[in-house]
Amino acid sequence: MPTGTVAVLARIALLLLLPLAAMAEPGPAPHEYRSDRGGFPLPIGALGRLGVPPPLSGFAWTLGWTADGSRFVVVDYSGVTVFDAATGRWIESQAIGTEGRSLYTPLSRDGRLLFLLNGRTGALYDTATADTRTFTLPAPFADPDRKVYSPTLAANCRFLAGISAPTSSPGVAWRYDLAHDRFTRILTDRADLHSVRLAPDGRRIFATGGTAEPELTARDLGGKELWTTRLKSIGTLRAVSADGRRLAISDNYSLTVFNADDGKPLLTIPVDSTTPAGLWGIDLAPDGGKLALAIDRNVTVWDLMTGKVQHRLPHAARMVAFSPDGKSLLTVSAWVQRWDVATGKPAYPMPMLDKPVAPSMLRWSGDGKRLLTVWPGDRRGDEREWKPDVLAVWDVERMEMVWRVESANEVKEAHVDRRGNTVRAVLANDILKIWGLGKPAGESTFQLKQLPNIFGMPVIDFFPDGGFMAQQFTPAGTLADVYDQAGKHVVRKANSSNTSNEWRRTRTENLPIRSLPGVMLESDGKRTDVVTGRPLPPLNTRAGAFALRGQAVCGGSALIGCRIQIGGPWGGPLIEGVIWDALTGGEVAPLLERIPDWALATLSSDGRSLAFVNGDKLAFADLTNLHEIQHHQLPSSDVKAVTFAPDGSNIATAHADGTVLIWNSSPTRRSTWQPDQANRLWASLESAAAAEAWRTQWHLLAHPDRATELLKTRLKAIPAWKDTSDQIALLDHPKYAVREAAARELTARGGVVEGDLRSVWEKTTSPEQRERLEALLNKLNPATPPTGEVLRGLRAVWLLERIGNDDAKQLLATMAGGASGSRVTIEARAALERLK
Repeated sequence: MPTGTVAVLARIALLLLLPLAAMAEPGPAPHEYRSDRGGFPLPIGALGRLGVPPPLSGFAWTLGWTADGSRFVVVDYSGVTVFDAATGRWIESQAIGTEGRSLYTPLSRDGRLLFLLNGRTGALYDTATADTRTFTLPAPFADPDRKVYSPTLAANCRFLAGISAPTSSPGVAWRYDLAHDRFTRILTDRADLHSVRLAPDGRRIFATGGTAEPELTARDLGGKELWTTRLKSIGTLRAVSADGRRLAISDNYSLTVFNADDGKPLLTIPVDSTTPAGLWGIDLAPDGGKLALAIDRNVTVWDLMTGKVQHRLPHAARMVAFSPDGKSLLTVSAWVQRWDVATGKPAYPMPMLDKPVAPSMLRWSGDGKRLLTVWPGDRRGDEREWKPDVLAVWDVERMEMVWRVESANEVKEAHVDRRGNTVRAVLANDILKIWGLGKPAGESTFQLKQLPNIFGMPVIDFFPDGGFMAQQFTPAGTLADVYDQAGKHVVRKANSSNTSNEWRRTRTENLPIRSLPGVMLESDGKRTDVVTGRPLPPLNTRAGAFALRGQAVCGGSALIGCRIQIGGPWGGPLIEGVIWDALTGGEVAPLLERIPDWALATLSSDGRSLAFVNGDKLAFADLTNLHEIQHHQLPSSDVKAVTFAPDGSNIATAHADGTVLIWNSSPTRRSTWQPDQANRLWASLESAAAAEAWRTQWHLLAHPDRATELLKTRLKAIPAWKDTSDQIALLDHPKYAVREAAARELTARGGVVEGDLRSVWEKTTSPEQRERLEALLNKLNPATPPTGEVLRGLRAVWLLERIGNDDAKQLLATMAGGASGSRVTIEARAALERLK
């Protein structure tokens, strides 16, 4: 690589970064380029980032501090990255290519010179200037079977040394004098060497060798033996202290520190680890008084004077390095952390994870101020290496974490309450865990004894109040169980289902049927309220198998799903996206072939805005105008979850680097209020055509003051009969004629008294009264969509709750004072309670 080429390319890339980002639409002007709280750049359009993105590839090759300790340099798969030591913030990245790097690519102690080797061509890369000096190794290195092992740079950066040997065999040691461009063989009497290290002053050479009788030896520059010590097994030199007084050697079972002056062992640490010895991160403090060892999931700091552990640092680091003054320890994995050696406290914000992985769940609190994130653990390989799931709650406005906990059991589904103060999670092994985030914080565990897991873990949906429903899908039908907030079983419902070949085919594609919480949905669009067992208006699926894919996506009274029709292109299923009206079952909007992945699609709470992921872009679609779809550039195409905030103003996306981005999703409403359209809007609120009614609702939401004024002048509470309770009591009258007359009167009142009938039915102990109440309720077919004033009243309640101003609350209170058994009255009361 020509001298200065890397420097020019790196700086050109940094200069181009801002203009290129500014070209994306939509987004701020170049001077509005923003960073998150940690100094990492934000994609254009993002409001902030939850968590700290990893600045490294996750596998550091080597690292070093600058001589003054103000910066440190890390080499990983992506190249050289320079950090500010005081804050841990990224300064710059330099691309060096992948040729010549190996597991033990050495970096000079001052972090400046990096040695690279490609065949016979060696290079010293200057991380401060990005200049490269190349040289050619002697002819013996041309042998394709000969490799270079254990390369090491002297502290003064004049000498480079290493082992040359056939693949996986002991070999000979060599040294290169950079000042005179001269290669010489050292330790000429040995051809069985495994590793070599130069003393910091370059005047001594340490090496391990031997197979049947392994040993550690020290020589001067002339090859004179200073001392030799027998080893229990073949070892590898891994570290030399800056003062040259201590050596650290690792083998497959232990780490031993030796006195460099006489070769006497000072401390042997047995190591039982699934991490291979060659991957242990090892460093000695500059004065030789401390040892840092990174294995498995933590870093251990030993005091070599006492032989005792000083600290166990919670960081699954790949590499470790003491600062030049010995007061700090740097640990590196995908993230970097600086620790105070005296106290063991971290200097930088701690990352959420050891390894970057996307959150699998994003759950907003009801008020939209907090967000619950869940990261899946890693349960592959040896059980000792398993990593737990991680749950965290964030204050979205401040972009700060307020709570964090680890779960050894896998999290199947999670929920956070309206205020963000209580977290519930259903875990593997049928466990419900509840955490209180307030003061005092609490933790409760409940065993769920009736969770349906005949065919594996069921699909779980939480209700707003913290209860939940678990559904199991089998070829024979659907099994659903409802549990309350404390995990107590409430009711079980089973439905037979379509067992045709088409339906079986959708099962193999992992497309679970899901609906609004508490509702069981069948393949033909039939719906059942699981708690009451009563049917709901079916969805208009136009035949063909039907499924909701991925996370249940709900928006007020609308829900989004996929209609699957067998016989699409290339013989596979044709997946057509549809928005349905939950009140009537009618279609709100078709979305044919617009969504690449339905598992990454979400609907806003007002049902108007749809967000989805299209490759490396986050797309926003206004369902009233699907021809104008806005896009934001994502940092990567690996997104695991997308969800709107309850008020629809923000959206969260979960990314492969372990972070969550928050975006402003408020759409631009372009509707204009026409004074003469009041009558048309009022009439369309009771329209059976779902698409027309929803467009009216969206238009009214865009003009909240006008909408409230319209509803105030026309909307009335459902009138009540004062004698309804008396009529219900007469159903248990001794005289048959009186019972019959009461039944006829209650039948005539219809849905206005449905809630009253159901309330008494749930409590009565009279067999006669219960039987007559059941007969009356059965006549009120709940599968028939509401019409007329009832339908308009329900849509008006939905509107008023989302408008939420004082006038809207006052009007809801009026509606809540209507007939106690009316569905409109019940919904108005529930809306008022939620607004509190």
